[in-house]
Amino acid sequence: MQRAKLVLAQTSVSEKSNEIKAIPTILAALELEGATVTIDAMGCQKDIAAQIILQKADYVLALKDNHRTLADDATLWMNTEYDAGRMTVHETIEKDHGRIETRRYVLSEQLGWLTQSLSGVVCIRWEW
Repeated sequence: MQRAKLVLAQTSVSEKSNEIKAIPTILAALELEGATVTIDAMGCQKDIAAQIILQKADYVLALKDNHRTLADDATLWMNTEYDAGRMTVHETIEKDHGRIETRRYVLSEQLGWLTQSLSGVVCIRWEW
């Protein structure tokens, strides 16, 4: 949708609220079955993931320091997998806004190491 420059749904939040409370409302307004929902790190919440699953969709949620223990575990696991050569890395380099941005992406569905039961894919911002 980004390339098409489309917005599927939008809502404003009050000063005493935030997007964590607005995301479930937006999700409920959309037919998600079979879709992949992507949300930034603020939306990396168990209740939001559960709602996406209930709506029969998959998700990619960014994980940063907002979940410190899980982020630490994920970083350790990804470093180990990368060092062992068990991950493929995709890299993009773009010049934008007067700077060069290098992004590296890795994907793994091998999430058995998670101590929590998660269904879907966790996208972890990983820098090395």
